[in-house]
Amino acid sequence: MPLPLVSIVIPFYNEEIFLERAINSALRQTYSAVEIILVNDGSIDNSPAIAKEFERKFTNIKFIDAAHHSLGHARNIGIAKATGKYITFLDSDDELENLAVEKLVQKIEQDESDIVVAKFNSYNASGELMSVDGWNLNGEPIDNFKAACGMYEHTIASTAWAKLYRLATVQKIKFPEGLWFEDRPFLLNYFLNVRKVSFEDIGLWNIHSRPSSITRRIIEVKRIEDTCRIFVLELSIIEGNQYQKRLEVILFRHHIRALMSTLIILCSDKNVVYNLSELEKTFDYWVKDFTNRLKRSKCAIGRRAWLDLFYIRLYQLIGWRLIYIILPYLKYKKYKTIFKIRAT
Repeated sequence: MPLPLVSIVIPFYNEEIFLERAINSALRQTYSAVEIILVNDGSIDNSPAIAKEFERKFTNIKFIDAAHHSLGHARNIGIAKATGKYITFLDSDDELENLAVEKLVQKIEQDESDIVVAKFNSYNASGELMSVDGWNLNGEPIDNFKAACGMYEHTIASTAWAKLYRLATVQKIKFPEGLWFEDRPFLLNYFLNVRKVSFEDIGLWNIHSRPSSITRRIIEVKRIEDTCRIFVLELSIIEGNQYQKRLEVILFRHHIRALMSTLIILCSDKNVVYNLSELEKTFDYWVKDFTNRLKRSKCAIGRRAWLDLFYIRLYQLIGWRLIYIILPYLKYKKYKTIFKIRAT
């Protein structure tokens, strides 16, 4: 009986330094039935030529050229061209362990699950292994509601990569396009459309930290807006779901934490941005939008979340200048954690 085909989608944009490493890691898989789909998201460096050369040499590689749009758009193009029973995603600056696909296919077939969540090895910019992440549970299969909750309770990494999906389900969902942080609504939607989630306990992806990643960039208006637009999109995904009320509480609490993190980054970057006033106005607009949504929802988010929301809105009472001074003291531990993440 032939092995089920697995599609590996690798989108790339100006990645000539790392792209070859990513493609070679997909070619080295011990699992033989793979197709590799390379999607050029409008690169202006030499990476398209590298991808075309791989396509010329290997019959299981497809190269697709597209105009520059977004990572979500590039992944959707790859999904549309995929022909496997299963699909997985690899960022062009990361790499797969040789056994990755083999282990994931064995797991999804053995458990008869709809998705396998793997662990991944996180390396800093110096190439040092910092941690093995991906999930923090007992390793037994769980249902879709528990998995959806796990994304927001830090027990399941909300990344599109380091997971194996059923292509038929992925094709019904797709990624949001033109937004940062597109992984989370995609994964939430996937979880809510399946039955069973299983786990692989080995680090199968090697994730390499880069200073240019979104989490390490100086704050931008787009970061503030997309953080909040993703939250609004998530609310629309759970609308009408049997778990809607329970998930709303989790989503509102999570977004309060996201707003707090955004405000702390704004405090950190205030002296190096050129458009501080615009950033403040954008943040204020979305805080007011969130407050109105929270009032309409009547969610019982708890005292701690209300206290954090009070801290977030404190600039409305005392002004931005004072909030920049006192917030690092009010949220010292979170401030230090964010600094540590941005420095790795």
